[in-house]
Amino acid sequence: MGYELPVQRDDIIELSGKTDFGKLFIKENGNKFEVVKIQTWGEHQLLLRILKKENEIGLIWINLLPTSRNFKIYKDDILI
Repeated sequence: MGYELPVQRDDIIELSGKTDFGKLFIKENGNKFEVVKIQTWGEHQLLLRILKKENEIGLIWINLLPTSRNFKIYKDDILI
């Protein structure tokens, strides 16, 4: 069995930026997100709803292999 992602639909997660892109994205969109959908093929993908009010972007897909290149992902203050 492959890597099992420790998040579920409706979980609230926090992101922090690893790269310049990730840091800028967090600065503009906040760091708290709701997991809307999880897809798994050869990699995991999370569809996230941005919780920051007055935001231009409502949803974003994040790809994981099994970790994100641009973001550190936390659930309940634990790095996943």
